[in-house]
Amino acid sequence: MRSNQKSRSGDMDINPNPADLTNSVKPQELHNSNNTYSTVSEFSERFSIGYRVTLSLIENGSLEAHRIGGEYRISEEQIENFMLDTLTKRTEKSNVQDDPVA
Repeated sequence: MRSNQKSRSGDMDINPNPADLTNSVKPQELHNSNNTYSTVSEFSERFSIGYRVTLSLIENGSLEAHRIGGEYRISEEQIENFMLDTLTKRTEKSNVQDDPVA
C-alpha cells in the first residue's frame, strides 16, 4: 500500500513508500534557485546506468532527489555529493584490500 492510500480502516498507512521520503520542492523554488537539476533519465544517461538503478539509488537513500510533481529532480550539488560518497567508499574499500591480514 502506498503512503498516500488509506487502509481499510480509513487511517493513513504508517509505513510510507521510501520513494515518498525524499525532499519535496515546490516548482517555483526550483526556478528561483541558481542550481541546475537533472531528471532521472538525464542522470542515468550521464552515468551510463539504468533508469531503474537510478530509482533504486534514490529510494535507498544513496542519491538525494527532490520530487517535483510526479518526477524526481537531482541537483548538481546532490550529484557531486553522490560522486564524492561513491569515490570515498571505493577508496576505503581499496585501502582495506591493500592492508595485509595480520
